[in-house]
Amino acid sequence: MPYQPFLSHKREEAGDLAGFRDELCLRGAGGWQDQHELRVGQRWQAAFKRAIGTETGGFIWYGTRATFESWTIRRIELPAALRRRRRVGDAYPVVPLFVDVSPGQDEAAIKKAFGRRRGGQLLELNGVVREADENLADFHKRAARAYVRDLVRGHEGPVLRVAVTGNREPAGEQDLSLDWRRLLDAEGRVVDSTVIPTLVETVADIRDAAHSMSGLPHFVVEPYVRLPLAALIGWEWNRVRPVRLDVVQPSARGPLLVTHDVPCADIAAEPVRAAMGGAGPAVLAVSIGKDLGDSVQRYAEAQDACEAVHLHVPTDGRQDRALAAEDIAGLAEWTVSELARLNATGVEKHLLLLGPGSLAVRIGAAANGTGKTFVPFWDGAAGYTGGIVIG
Repeated sequence: MPYQPFLSHKREEAGDLAGFRDELCLRGAGGWQDQHELRVGQRWQAAFKRAIGTETGGFIWYGTRATFESWTIRRIELPAALRRRRRVGDAYPVVPLFVDVSPGQDEAAIKKAFGRRRGGQLLELNGVVREADENLADFHKRAARAYVRDLVRGHEGPVLRVAVTGNREPAGEQDLSLDWRRLLDAEGRVVDSTVIPTLVETVADIRDAAHSMSGLPHFVVEPYVRLPLAALIGWEWNRVRPVRLDVVQPSARGPLLVTHDVPCADIAAEPVRAAMGGAGPAVLAVSIGKDLGDSVQRYAEAQDACEAVHLHVPTDGRQDRALAAEDIAGLAEWTVSELARLNATGVEKHLLLLGPGSLAVRIGAAANGTGKTFVPFWDGAAGYTGGIVIG
């Protein structure tokens, strides 16, 4: 990841640092830490210098008293980081975290440990100071949020490229790669609804930071998450103030880019509508390629639905991701129109999706004015279970 920081710490405190690294990974920055990045048999000094000199996008000193005794930090890591910062300026942020030391009270000790000049340079940099009554987990979260928000505010390119992953290792090719795996189950589903505010916070921080620097930010997102979470990403990034949101969809022909302004193709398929007569929600289902078929009827009956609508788009044996960008945009537009129609009747709405993640992101991004919609997770063994509310 271009913005991945080198995490400078005392090896014996790797357990404490793990919580901070988890927060950075969750929010998209990740963290270069020796126990994760060093390969067996690799020369560690050369690897550290290369990582700081060329491979990372920042440097974070996990400042504890124990680091004062670290030869590696004093002689290799901090000097290399300060040299690179002198060379490129703020393009390589060097950030001190004052975990159990104070930049004021421990100024003399810091200068003694790192040398008057380097210690002084470190103290001149704006860092994050742990408050007297702040527990370590809260400090880690606050520091990680501040670091990622400042990365977004300082982003110089016209487009911010973001990946979000819930069930695979981040590739690290984008500016930010939000790794949500530790808050989801092995299949990428939300099993504990209390994690949803944290997931929302990670994408909202990016949105708000970008809006503070640009009137209309431009995001390109690659969603490697289950469809309800993809819809949540689209909703959160476009619900407060609009953004230009493009979606990268993996395809057998290579990545397909569904841009924010792609024209919407007409939908040739006709939906199947059924009045269910129940007192529960209206169920809207959209499937591409593989037909949801009777599962829509079974779900509607289980929910005591008042209405069921199913639009299926066959792909003549092709994979669903072979659809053109215009087709995905058209399907999203149709789905949002149906949600608006149902919302006008005042009924609760459930949305079943089977198709590419780009479709779910587009639906979420355009869902303003359609009211709250519940999007359940599909479990191949147990049917639908749990879900996300957008709107």
